[in-house]
Amino acid sequence: MLLLDSPFFWFKIKIMLDKLNITFIIIIMNNLEEILYQKRITKAELARQLKITPQRINNWVNGKNYPKRIIMKQISDYLNIPIDKLFFEEDK
Repeated sequence: MLLLDSPFFWFKIKIMLDKLNITFIIIIMNNLEEILYQKRITKAELARQLKITPQRINNWVNGKNYPKRIIMKQISDYLNIPIDKLFFEEDK
């Protein structure tokens, strides 16, 4: 039996991806909220700039989901912060 044929292998992969997803959401929650606070930008103002609803931003900072890559780039450009610092670094 090949490793890729093993249900246990795919189960472990799913657990690893779930952990990465949770970590990613936590980083977004912390970083986005902090950067908006530091730059004195409201979630509503950011939403208007991105042409999205404020609820979408609330969902990101509350950990319900995360922005798509194109939106990440737009946020990064608007806030003038490298995308990796905004979405991938845990320590600022």
